[in-house]
Amino acid sequence: MKDLIGKNLADWRLEIWYELRLSTNERGAYDVAGYFTDKNLANSTGKNQAFYGSDGKVAEVLVLTKDGTTGFIVNGEQIKLREQATIRAEAIARAKSKLTAEDKKLLGIE
Repeated sequence: MKDLIGKNLADWRLEIWYELRLSTNERGAYDVAGYFTDKNLANSTGKNQAFYGSDGKVAEVLVLTKDGTTGFIVNGEQIKLREQATIRAEAIARAKSKLTAEDKKLLGIE
């Protein structure tokens, strides 16, 4: 995904793909067996293939793709950038509070 940073994404699109997960133990661990654009095919492929002959689980994932055959999984949950100016000011204040008066004078910061 780093190759996409700052680039025009006009040729890219979001698609729903299906991730086939095959459990590897009774505690919920799994391996990803592949990705499909057809949910029924994913379910059929996972039949009796998981731990102790159980069926694989199919999960819907959002994929950023250009060609429809390769892509990047996108987290579908909304995120919010933290207020960085305030956090930066607090970090600077913490750093300054550790300096002696002489250090501050030497650095020309107070």
